[in-house]
Amino acid sequence: MKQIFTLLLTLIFPLFGIAQNLGIAIPVADNNTYGKTRPRIVTTTNDVPVVMWGSKTTDKVYTARLNGNAFANPVTITQGSNIAFVDDWAGPDMASYGNDVFVTFHSQPEATGFVYVVKSSDGGVTFGDTIRAESAAVEQSRFPVIAVDPNGNPAVMFMRFSGNWVDPQYVVANSTDGGATYLADANASELAPGEVCDCCPAALLSEGQRQVAMFRNNDNNLRNLWVTVSNDNGADFPTGDDMDPNNWIINSCPSTGPDGHINGDSLYTVWMSAGQGSSRVYMSSVHLPTAIRGTTWEVSPNQNASANQNYPRIAGEGEVMGIVYQEAASGNIDCFITISIDGGNTFSTPILLHDDPTGTQRNPDVAYANGQFHVAFEDVAAGSVIYRTVSLPGVGIDENAGVSFNAWTDDQQNIHVELPLNQVCDVVIFNGAGQEIYSDQAVRTTLRKKMSSSGIYFIAVTANGRKSTSKVVLP
Repeated sequence: MKQIFTLLLTLIFPLFGIAQNLGIAIPVADNNTYGKTRPRIVTTTNDVPVVMWGSKTTDKVYTARLNGNAFANPVTITQGSNIAFVDDWAGPDMASYGNDVFVTFHSQPEATGFVYVVKSSDGGVTFGDTIRAESAAVEQSRFPVIAVDPNGNPAVMFMRFSGNWVDPQYVVANSTDGGATYLADANASELAPGEVCDCCPAALLSEGQRQVAMFRNNDNNLRNLWVTVSNDNGADFPTGDDMDPNNWIINSCPSTGPDGHINGDSLYTVWMSAGQGSSRVYMSSVHLPTAIRGTTWEVSPNQNASANQNYPRIAGEGEVMGIVYQEAASGNIDCFITISIDGGNTFSTPILLHDDPTGTQRNPDVAYANGQFHVAFEDVAAGSVIYRTVSLPGVGIDENAGVSFNAWTDDQQNIHVELPLNQVCDVVIFNGAGQEIYSDQAVRTTLRKKMSSSGIYFIAVTANGRKSTSKVVLP
């Protein structure tokens, strides 16, 4: 089968062990007016980021959209007398698809408040009315999270109690009309033994008819990560399993939850566990049709093994993914990102997300679009939420500086490269780990090279001082 990839890309290799391109740090809003707690970030049409956060002083929730090199004035999501549950470890959530942006929060007081959703149809410039997402039958709830499918229909997962804060379950309420109304909720945690961890937030992903729920369970103080899967738009979640081999037993609440990224039939889910000693960030691969766990990694095993890591978040596209997390060591709390371009088989050296290696920076979040990771985190020293980009080598598009060429594979394990006419071209092929495995100088129309194994490859072509690269996959 001939798979053609025509891309104009800027090559910076090797990926691993070399710091990536960090964009300038941009404050999102003034902390004295708007707060800075637990930011979340999404991208909208044309890769424009929208950041959401809360204020622990006022219990208000805000969003702001990047307008050129600065963020527009914040939009207040919690209107009128509505205030939200906002904390460092749990709070409002946000999701987007195209120019539809949804924010969900739980109103205060927590014991009698409700799960609400607010929608923007113009990329976060303005937001509509507040819609209650839970049915009148719900007595107590907390910790809503949200996902949106390609049809613009949101799904809200939240913790539901049977009264007096007993029997916590994670349930999902779906909308089939773009968020105007919500159906009765379905139990997403029924397969898990015991009950869900009643002070741990969760995560939800929606892709076509598939929904994936990720949550920390509590089975007699065994607080492992669980994943359950629905293939009927959240009507039920019939498959699922324990995804955490650390078997963390703790009789107090860890107050931290998971996140995930879908690549075809594979889920990559990240979470924190202290089952092996220090609090560390882990990732598991999951085969979604069967909900069977595959490989589990410690995300940064060589990064200060005695430090305590927490609050991981993940974003990506296909086998490209970035994981952000906070790490506490030597009296400082720092934020990092680590990047994989081969489905988690290898990760880059963790990259510090801020310029000041001292003080407190925490609660990072990440979104991915078009070769760039968009990150937001709370900077206590600066007194605001900070936004910046992390450029991905070998994937970022540069149409002005690049060389136009085609690259594809065939069924005989060959990589083919169609080169510009009548130009001296330097051709280099890298494997998925960024290692050079072939180089040549060619003045010809096509080049063919047989590979010894399947996997991801990057082809770099340089001509007349310009350099580009294309990614191909050998099945």
